[in-house]
Amino acid sequence: MQAAELLQLLGSETWRLYVDLDRQHLGSAAFDEGLRGVREPGFLASMLAAHHRALGLVGEPLDARALAALHDDVLGHAPEAPRTWRNHASWVGVPRAGIEPRVRARWDVWGVRLDPVAPTRPGYVRLVLAPPPTATTWDERLDACLQAGQQHVRDAAPEGKLLAIAQLHQDLELLHPTADANTRRHLLVLQKLLVEAGFPPALLTEPNHVYGLAPRSWARCLQEGIERTRAVHHALQRGMDVPAMLRSFDIAHRPQGVEHGRFHQIEAAQPRYLA
Repeated sequence: MQAAELLQLLGSETWRLYVDLDRQHLGSAAFDEGLRGVREPGFLASMLAAHHRALGLVGEPLDARALAALHDDVLGHAPEAPRTWRNHASWVGVPRAGIEPRVRARWDVWGVRLDPVAPTRPGYVRLVLAPPPTATTWDERLDACLQAGQQHVRDAAPEGKLLAIAQLHQDLELLHPTADANTRRHLLVLQKLLVEAGFPPALLTEPNHVYGLAPRSWARCLQEGIERTRAVHHALQRGMDVPAMLRSFDIAHRPQGVEHGRFHQIEAAQPRYLA
């Protein structure tokens, strides 16, 4: 199957790639009409427009200009949102139990640091992200990151492709070049990279877990997301109920699954790192 076909594998259910699993029960219309507590009316229409742009970028190298175009698309429903690279510090809340000690090597590459004292919601800690560049511009920093990362993906052996994609996706998230919409924009980049490498897109439970996992663990999350997409495709081909199939999939994978179970396994190691 060609890359463009893979990106359209889910057909009318493509929207599920861009909505957290625990909110999909609201239905796709809620994310465009602002129903049932959804705070961003038009969000999903913008994401699907950006998905179509990503479809047109398949096979083309990504650079800072392409990221900026995707950024415009994902915020199409919010004309007042900033469209420029950020010039200030930024942070995200990361689940305390979802941080692996080994991820610190990736944080160090981009000057990311943990602030375990600053307040955020219960069970979370604040991750202070890469500072704005001073010796270079954002365009130069992003172009260098994308050029090196895409070359690494191209050069990787088949068994190493997913890890290389996971590393590039994580680097973009840690760079966090805009004040808003980083995760949704980079999720589009992730799907493009996956289908170019011959994988289906990944239907993830929680994309923000990327901040706290070492690249190999994040690659395992991507693998689980790919299998979840295949399960949805299987359900669509056979006229099965997609929400019921997703519930069955996650129940079956939870005991030994990566995205759910792994955080319980690493929780005991967390205090040593935070200390």
